[in-house]
Amino acid sequence: MYCTGDVINSGTGTINANGGTPSILSGGGGGGIVVLASSSSVTNAGTINANGGNGGPSFGFGGAGGGGGGGIVIFVAPTTSSAGTTNVGGGAGGSVATQVSQTDRYGGGGGGASGGNGGTGSSIGSGATVTASTPASGSAGYVLNVTGNPVFLLH
Repeated sequence: MYCTGDVINSGTGTINANGGTPSILSGGGGGGIVVLASSSSVTNAGTINANGGNGGPSFGFGGAGGGGGGGIVIFVAPTTSSAGTTNVGGGAGGSVATQVSQTDRYGGGGGGASGGNGGTGSSIGSGATVTASTPASGSAGYVLNVTGNPVFLLH
């Protein structure tokens, strides 16, 4: 969002750009990108969420998905203030509570990347009935404060 006046996310305001969480096997979606830019000032007194989504759980024929990487939040203005909360965490790897028992098997999908890396999905061992390996969580994203007039970005 670009504004020539002040940009204010008030104390009760919430901006969500979280990655999605699949139902089974797949990796979580990467967190989104939020850019608040003003030629005057940017204030975050509320909450901004750009977290990675959690990986999907294992199932009878496949492993759990990795967590999505955290997103990116950027404040660009001559004056920035962020007394609020900014979350860019990576998503958790999916649950491996369901054992893999079918003959045709698939490893879990990796999580989507954004600011942070997506986590790897779980692998499947051999044997009649096995528990998939634990998938990795996504890594955290980034919060950037850029002091300056964002007009230079528009040229």
